[in-house]
Amino acid sequence: MRQKPTFAPQQMVLLAHPAQSAQAPMDPLAVNVEQAAFMLNISRATLFRLVKNGEIQGKKFGRRRVFSIVELERLLA
Repeated sequence: MRQKPTFAPQQMVLLAHPAQSAQAPMDPLAVNVEQAAFMLNISRATLFRLVKNGEIQGKKFGRRRVFSIVELERLLA
């Protein structure tokens, strides 16, 4: 059985808004599958089930899938 990953905030910065200065802390615009599942407090399998059912959309880059923070917030609204 896989252990649920833990992420420090600095590990979650994948994409940042270019208008933010290099000195200011940057909030991520998108997170990977493990981070999205962790943020939603669900399993990877549940996250992929939500994708399959069309309840959340991710973006694929090759074999990698990312989810925008806005999309995760929309799911919770």
